[in-house]
Amino acid sequence: MLNVLVGFLVVILLLAMVIRRNPKTNGDPTQVPQGKSPHVRMGELIYSDEKGEGKTLWDYQWGLKGKPDEVWKNGDKLHVVEVKATHLPEYRTNPYESHKMQLAVYMRLAQVHFKLPVESGEIRYASGQRFKYKWDYSLRNQLWRTIERIRKVDATGNTFVKVKKTQCQRCRYYSVCDKKRFAR
Repeated sequence: MLNVLVGFLVVILLLAMVIRRNPKTNGDPTQVPQGKSPHVRMGELIYSDEKGEGKTLWDYQWGLKGKPDEVWKNGDKLHVVEVKATHLPEYRTNPYESHKMQLAVYMRLAQVHFKLPVESGEIRYASGQRFKYKWDYSLRNQLWRTIERIRKVDATGNTFVKVKKTQCQRCRYYSVCDKKRFAR
């Protein structure tokens, strides 16, 4: 009886070690830890904007357009890759939120354009870090909420961040931004 109990405890401990949270991904099972291969069989490259010559993809329903870096077809599913020329600082364990939302836009565009389900997407930084995300309800919902916030700002001019006029003037979009009049 004691041997059975000890064996059971060993199995429980081993399972706990296997399914424990990975601190580099904050427990998010859709991410690939920094520096790790995503173990995705890429399949066939069906779209590339590597040389800036890729066709712009449109989603008129959501009001989106863009040019993903790569779209791979693996069976009847797609995998979208966004390559960043920048290095992610070592202290960061997650990509910038704007990069994640950019990938989400590209995942939506690939799904609409190629009329195939997107399984996942990946952000690759020049420093070698890779982050993989599943194209699931949670990410689609996060993208939709972000789009709604952007549209609200665009319609009202009311931002949810306070920007000083001097900061606004240093922004690289200052010359084309019609919201600069709202900076304080």
